[in-house]
Amino acid sequence: MKRTSLASRERLADSATGLLPDEGIDDTGLFKGIFVRYLTLLMKADSSEEKVWGPILQRNGEILWKEGIEASCGLAGPSWERPSQLPVQLRVQLSAAMILEALAELESTN
Repeated sequence: MKRTSLASRERLADSATGLLPDEGIDDTGLFKGIFVRYLTLLMKADSSEEKVWGPILQRNGEILWKEGIEASCGLAGPSWERPSQLPVQLRVQLSAAMILEALAELESTN
């Protein structure tokens, strides 16, 4: 798991910003959320992973909350750095909800 976690950080999290990539739409729009959900389970099982991934997920959640949610309708797009463009797919919304849910869960366990 540690090797997968390391490879994921190197390949998925932007080295400058820590942001996870825009996965696009359709089924790929859900991949980021699924990744976050399993990553949360890993961090709960291994506190050393939380020290590394915690700040990355926190940064992603903050960017999503501040910049990635369309104020007029409360929807998020596939890129958490900018508001959505309508129409937005449910899978993309689920990914945004999953990271906020993961952050709340991690906060409640600490």
